Amino acid sequence: MAALFPPGVITCVSLDPAALADLSPREAEATLRFATARLTEFRRGRYCAREALRGLAVPEHEVPVGSNREPLWPDGVVGSISHTRGMAAAVVGRRSEFASLGLDIEDAGALEPSLVARICRDDELAQLDALGLGTGEAALLVFSIKEAAYKALWPVIRHFLNFHDIATVIDTATQQFRVQSHAPYCARSVCDAISGRYWVEEHWLAAGATLAQPSAASKY
Repeated sequence: MAALFPPGVITCVSLDPAALADLSPREAEATLRFATARLTEFRRGRYCAREALRGLAVPEHEVPVGSNREPLWPDGVVGSISHTRGMAAAVVGRRSEFASLGLDIEDAGALEPSLVARICRDDELAQLDALGLGTGEAALLVFSIKEAAYKALWPVIRHFLNFHDIATVIDTATQQFRVQSHAPYCARSVCDAISGRYWVEEHWLAAGATLAQPSAASKY
């Protein structure tokens, strides 16, 4: 997971179902209507967030939920949380180095055929075969990359994006990606500044998107 992000980003991954955070009152407010399984996922994600913050030398700190369901990080910190069956993960970095971070993890598999065109633009559909995966598997990778990119874009543009609002350009040789804006409310320059990496293995796939601060971008 750490290889998805540049130096300076702290990652925490947990495969331990018993690794659950005790929620603060503010964190618990967001979970009042959660089913048991969803609550467990949330607590696993917050466990990873606390561990990642500890790696960044930030003392024990809550990560409540904002009005748009985004995690609210401590002052001076940016980060992202993701979870799927059997795995939870979080990444954090200093705001002085990174404008935002986006992480998405998914169970390996195939996207339902009925969703492929909904997720992928026509230009992306044309490149799915080149990814060396089945159509459904490749479309799931595109979905994961877009999820990671959306998480990185949200703190900057503060606007919800549809799946066709950005396009992914994937380099299978290096397992890197970039994204292109196709929406007036998402500046091309912001998308161009995102760097991304992904991995695919037997059980999971993951994508990480990094938007460096302009003053720090030359370091990576």
